[in-house]
Amino acid sequence: MKVLGLEWNRETDTLAIQKVHLSSAQSVTKRFILSKIASVFDPLGIFAPVTLRGKLIIQTLWKKKIGWDQKVDGQDLIMWHEIQRDLSKISGHEIPRCIVSGGDNRNILLCFCDASTKAYATIVYMMQKGDLEQHIELMFSKARLAPTTNISIPRLELMAVLIGVRCLTFVQDQMKMQIDEVHLFTDSQCALKWIMSTKELPVFVKNRVKEIKEHKNIIFHYVKSNDNPADIASRGCSTEDLVKSYSWWHGPEWLLHDISKWPVLDRLSNTEDDETNKPKTIENDEKENNISENLSFSAFGAINDCFPTSVPFGINPMKYSSVTKLLRVTAYVRRFIGKMKKEKYSSQSLTSKEIQEAEDMWIKHVQHTNFSEVYEALIGKKKCNLQLQLGVFIDKNGLLRCKGRLENASLTESARNPLLLPRDDSFTVLIVEREHKRLFHSGVSQTLSQLRHRYWIPSGRATVRKVLRQCLVCRRVEGGRTKCLLWLLYLVQELPNPHHSVILDWTILDHYI
Repeated sequence: MKVLGLEWNRETDTLAIQKVHLSSAQSVTKRFILSKIASVFDPLGIFAPVTLRGKLIIQTLWKKKIGWDQKVDGQDLIMWHEIQRDLSKISGHEIPRCIVSGGDNRNILLCFCDASTKAYATIVYMMQKGDLEQHIELMFSKARLAPTTNISIPRLELMAVLIGVRCLTFVQDQMKMQIDEVHLFTDSQCALKWIMSTKELPVFVKNRVKEIKEHKNIIFHYVKSNDNPADIASRGCSTEDLVKSYSWWHGPEWLLHDISKWPVLDRLSNTEDDETNKPKTIENDEKENNISENLSFSAFGAINDCFPTSVPFGINPMKYSSVTKLLRVTAYVRRFIGKMKKEKYSSQSLTSKEIQEAEDMWIKHVQHTNFSEVYEALIGKKKCNLQLQLGVFIDKNGLLRCKGRLENASLTESARNPLLLPRDDSFTVLIVEREHKRLFHSGVSQTLSQLRHRYWIPSGRATVRKVLRQCLVCRRVEGGRTKCLLWLLYLVQELPNPHHSVILDWTILDHYI
């Protein structure tokens, strides 16, 4: 019986992959190989190590620039015949449909991640732990090919951890049951150190670490390569070897022991977390075997980002009509947190220093959100466009400022080195509106001139003009054609000669209408 693309044996209550029809062809082409590989429907990734070999041969043909209808020969043809035999054997293996037992059990999700020079993969298990017994079953797996461009093994390991946390979230959402604990295992020290790092990381690493840190209920572990079942999925294997592999279907045997008895290290080894580690190949199964035990730690206990991109205190600036109100609310939240820490304040009302600190907090937030590449270039002592054009530098408070020809003038620091603000940010709009109202709704030039006493906005005139067009007070007072027409009607009524008034009336009105 077919159920959601799988074969369901109702008598044994097992599932199996539908049989793949691999008809022999006179000529094997890339089109033929791709069609047969795509016909294998394995949504849970149960046979990911087997299907990975098919993906690898397609990637190899692409690298060789083989045409769609060009015959495949030589070593590629021999490899395809081996893969074809493995794909035909997939449908002969059945897996139990029901892996969740009833009763009062603790449900624990276990995820293993690994990467090689060819692919990176993750595998998810469900552990059900009762009073008398416990068992572990394979739930879900995913394997992806490594990019054809040169990318280091530590970065591939980090990508494996990323799809691991994504798969854990997917499984939890689909299970719709209480999950007591979530554990993730990887055999890469670099990936774990990046997750725990408080330093500024490369853009590629930082973006992936940021998404990993959003999943705060996961406990990360270091595991030896020999005990990592995801190693099978990242390298590929035959159907026979996969069926006989106990670690693939149930995980390493030491998982059956009590969690408190899992070997744990107090800290990582002192190896540097750079990307110059020895790369691993499919033939070399020894990866970082200098560590003989597992490392268990929570990646979110003491992580403080050097460059915060989250909104201060979760406040949405779009909900405030003025920057003054926004800064006062932020200052009050800062004061509340300070009082919770037993800090004392001399005045009951907010001081100018507290307002200034709140403004600096928002400026730092919008700068790190919109000019992250500028920070990275300045810290890495690299060149960037804004640095060359505006002489951008980081001041003692961590804010971006611009240098100009007034550096030696007897002006305030803000006037000589104005703060850099993004043009399309909501906080910048509030700043422009504040200066516009402070100048009694002056025009674009006056508002821009006042802004540049402290801030520098790229394409500032266009930004100020855009904000002022939305000012309801200015639109109501300035008027337009209606105001001119009313003045002309008044002028016509005051003319002494009625005949001339009619001629003048219609002539001028026709001109303006």
